[in-house]
Amino acid sequence: CCTLPSELQGEATSNWTILRPKECILQMSSAAIGGAFVDACSFTILDDTDESQWHEMAGFLAKKSKSWRLVIRSYHNDQTLDRSSESEYRSYYAGINIQLFEPEIAFDNLQRLHILCNASYVLSTLVQSDGGETDDDTKAKIKAMESEERLIRNNYMAHAQAVH
Repeated sequence: CCTLPSELQGEATSNWTILRPKECILQMSSAAIGGAFVDACSFTILDDTDESQWHEMAGFLAKKSKSWRLVIRSYHNDQTLDRSSESEYRSYYAGINIQLFEPEIAFDNLQRLHILCNASYVLSTLVQSDGGETDDDTKAKIKAMESEERLIRNNYMAHAQAVH
């Protein structure tokens, strides 16, 4: 982050300003909306972050898109952009290394439905057998699991197709 890549080093090294990204948004193209880019995740890079330090983000599927882009919203050294005079030619460099990984075991809604169904059944059975001593937190978890279970089941049933 603080050194210019060897390909860009040369005679005009003094004309380069290295920008340190701060607020970033990783975007992916979505075929569902005609290939437009949508936000996959946003993150902040701390100013004192070591160059070799990796940030891990989750909550999106990298296989869902073939095209990605990074939008840098702000820099730690924004003031260098304001100070360059119009008569002075400057080149700016901001480098970030991004790697996208997918788990070897894919998330499957049908598996989630099976787990939620079994877990809510077991917890409900335990609640019935404890004689009314179950706390509100456990009851709320059961309701949340049953609600998610209904949503997944309804989604599958809405898209079910006759095979005969």
